[in-house]
Amino acid sequence: MASLSELKKDFERLAKRDRLSHSYLFFGEAPKSAHVFLQSFAQFLEMGAWEEHGVLGDMKEWSGEQGEIGIDAVRAMQEFLYRMPARSPKRTLIVHRIDRLTLPAQHAFLKIAEEPPPHALIMATVLQPDSL
Repeated sequence: MASLSELKKDFERLAKRDRLSHSYLFFGEAPKSAHVFLQSFAQFLEMGAWEEHGVLGDMKEWSGEQGEIGIDAVRAMQEFLYRMPARSPKRTLIVHRIDRLTLPAQHAFLKIAEEPPPHALIMATVLQPDSL
């Protein structure tokens, strides 16, 4: 398992070389660590630094920590992703506990994940990858 500093180094290198994939899935029993990393990476993409420097306009987060994520949330995610980024090279969508998508939301999200816009970056967390 990679350390946080290794992840930062790897993702920074990928971003600088314009080699990021369109989506990443983070899994495991440390959701808080993943949450911190994902927010920091979005900060890096938009502001050029890992430390927090203000509100991010090209990043949105949704969380299933409090319950299910429905179809309306997925439609909002799609609307967000299809807009062009203002400051960052990517529109970054972070979905915590993606396994909490309702069945209709899963179908809608799959369409987004299969055909994302070129400037989209989807980063999701889940406790167990086989729960998707």
